[in-house]
Amino acid sequence: MANEPTDGTDASASSHGSRFPLVLGITVMLLLLYPLSVCPVAKVVGNRPPRAVKAIYAPLGYLYDRVSVVHAFYNWYAKLWGVRL
Repeated sequence: MANEPTDGTDASASSHGSRFPLVLGITVMLLLLYPLSVCPVAKVVGNRPPRAVKAIYAPLGYLYDRVSVVHAFYNWYAKLWGVRL
């Protein structure tokens, strides 16, 4: 018992290791939810989205305009949600 650290260094090292799955999970969810949130947001804001919404989704708009697979997916997804992109 006299050789055990009293400053909690072992506990803090293990807590950093246990955060990795949480951070990874949040990152994966955000990467999935960001592209899938386009149509729900479009349904809420309507045909005239605010400038901030346009800026947030600009990278996806860029891909929509230039990548045929992305274009086809979002056309299908918009039809599913009943919105017009």
